[in-house]
Amino acid sequence: MGLWLSNERTKARRDRINMIGKSIQTRLFSAAFLVIFMMTFGVGITFFLSSRWYVQYTARKETEHLIRMVQSESDRLSTDPAYTSSDSKENTRESSKALLRSVRLQLRDQPYNGIFLIFNSKQKLVFPQSSNDQNIYPISALEEQCRRMIQSGELISGKTSRILLSEDFWYISMYVFPSSTPVRAKYFVSVVQIPDSSVFWNYTRKLYLAILIASVFLSSFLVWGIARTISVPIQHLCLQIQRINGETDAQIQDSYSLNELEALKRSYNQMEEMIRRSEEEKRQFFQNASHDLKTPLASITGYSQGIVSNVIKDHQKAASIILSESLRMTDLVESILSLSKMDSHTFDLHPTDLEVMEFLDECVDIMSTIRRDCVIHLEAERPLMIHTDPELLKRVIQNILSNCLRYAEHEILIRMSTDGNSLILLIQDDGPGFLEKDLPHIFERFYKGNGGKNGIGLSIVWTGIHYLGGSITAGNRAVPEHGAYYQLLLPLSF
Repeated sequence: MGLWLSNERTKARRDRINMIGKSIQTRLFSAAFLVIFMMTFGVGITFFLSSRWYVQYTARKETEHLIRMVQSESDRLSTDPAYTSSDSKENTRESSKALLRSVRLQLRDQPYNGIFLIFNSKQKLVFPQSSNDQNIYPISALEEQCRRMIQSGELISGKTSRILLSEDFWYISMYVFPSSTPVRAKYFVSVVQIPDSSVFWNYTRKLYLAILIASVFLSSFLVWGIARTISVPIQHLCLQIQRINGETDAQIQDSYSLNELEALKRSYNQMEEMIRRSEEEKRQFFQNASHDLKTPLASITGYSQGIVSNVIKDHQKAASIILSESLRMTDLVESILSLSKMDSHTFDLHPTDLEVMEFLDECVDIMSTIRRDCVIHLEAERPLMIHTDPELLKRVIQNILSNCLRYAEHEILIRMSTDGNSLILLIQDDGPGFLEKDLPHIFERFYKGNGGKNGIGLSIVWTGIHYLGGSITAGNRAVPEHGAYYQLLLPLSF
């Protein structure tokens, strides 16, 4: 027993965890948290890589900048008239000295983050000669490295290289003063140390981690609150739906701040109204169908009992009434079955080619026997063929004519025409027409107007004509004429 309880508790705990994991609040929070964390982490990596690239970029630019300055000054001196006399060797030596003096002055006047070395033609260091020239630490190792690279040809004028010296990386670039004779300032070398970005990263890592933790925590708190503002109204809406389940009026009246929830509420209310209306129509349908079946059954039962008990002497008349009521009940049941099949799209159609005038003549011949005092006229522009199901169309036409014969005074008119794509049938009588309040309901099943009768004849018409791909409208004829009209549109090819 204890083991069973333990298993049940474990299962319940697992179910709660699964429910939490599947909630919209958790899903929104998890997605947003992951995005925030990845973005913050990505910013840190990007900052580290970009800072590393930036210090290398600035060091290289600093190295090349001073070399370009020296080259520009050398070009200026080469065109100076003071150094272009007939003694070219002397001019070259004086020009080299002038360039040396100019570089010294510029290094003193402007800040320089690197080391600048100047060698004579014999690769002897002529600058710096003291700490007054540049505020630098001992440069003996760097001097030897530069001299070795000049002698080996590794250091090329105008080209920037990267070297490793004393566990530090440096950018080095050189300008060679053009001269064929020994000069005091021959090789101008600019060297800038590449800062170690890892040192900077070590200083800022704790700050970055603090910012990362703070931003993730604050963002998570904010996202959790936003997700809750979405999930709580949804839960409230679900509770509302559960609370009103089974009630007669199940409309949700509460308002929601989110547009999507308002749209969901409206959709639910519309769906509930449609279901309620459908249930009411279904209830009314079965109530009226039961009533219409009860009447002929009562007649059949009554006359049958009268025959059995020998109360009714005219057995022929009783049998005729029983047969009539049986046929009436059969027709009603078949109509109900046909409606049900068409509603579920299981009604079988057998379309074929029909000559419309001949088809209507046949329908008129059958229906004319109901009332001999009412004339049915047929008018047609020209012979017309249509491809449709003859049995269902015949039932539609006969139901309309049956309704017209019930109310017509003297005549019924059937007018046939076409618009090129559809068959247009206009059927009208000279009866009293429809009451205005009944017009919106004449195709409803078992609708009963004032002075009318329960039935599904016109609902068969509506459902059948749409099942054949057509449409129907009905109304009253325009004054001064009187009576009802039905206009049917059917595609020529089904």
